[in-house]
Amino acid sequence: DRIASQNTVQRLAMNTLNPEREIELNRQMDDARLSRRGELDTARASRAAPALAPTPAATAPAAPAAPALDVGAITGSARTGAAAAT
Repeated sequence: DRIASQNTVQRLAMNTLNPEREIELNRQMDDARLSRRGELDTARASRAAPALAPTPAATAPAAPAAPALDVGAITGSARTGAAAAT
């Protein structure tokens, strides 16, 4: 009963016998990954940016104006006037 699979055992044996080949394979995988990333970046840069949509605030109708303040209610003149009338 082995913990590692047969493929893993073979790879470890090959790496032990030929570390230069393992380094070369890793370098090739890194080069391929960087090449794919460069291709994706080039494709992304060549696409035109989509036009920005107007903001919802710009297309929403204006809010109704606030009702005018009753100065008499604020200063209390309405109460004094009512008290004077009685």
